[in-house]
Amino acid sequence: MCRPIAYVVTKTEVHRCLTNSHTDEITRLGLRDNSQSPDFVRVEMLIPQNGADIFDSEKYEYALDQDYLPEWYSAEAVRAACLDDLSPMLGRGEISVGGDLDLRGLTSLPAGAKLSAGGYLYLSGLKIGAGVYKSATEARAAIALAEGR
Repeated sequence: MCRPIAYVVTKTEVHRCLTNSHTDEITRLGLRDNSQSPDFVRVEMLIPQNGADIFDSEKYEYALDQDYLPEWYSAEAVRAACLDDLSPMLGRGEISVGGDLDLRGLTSLPAGAKLSAGGYLYLSGLKIGAGVYKSATEARAAIALAEGR
């Protein structure tokens, strides 16, 4: 399982993972996974732990998730390609991933933030409004109460 926001990058294309698995994305794309001479790289752009920085693409940490690298690989070029994909989404105040989105550890989000996950959305400990909630159920109940539902 990979941490959001995950990518499979080839020499000519950048693919944001549709699930939490680089392997699933590699299979979906029909790439051959030859561990010792790959023609792609598995990378991740790690969400900043400071909620105020969550929509600043320059604050995302780049992480390589494999040992063997293709001859064309350049960390700077691959990071820049991932940021080119990530920046428009973040510029709209959105984070959207196909798999799970784990934001545990954040204490706040900027106003108007839009979060979307194809799997689970983990928000434990996130401050919403005036409270800190231990679970999504507690957060939903507090939001419904605040909205008069």
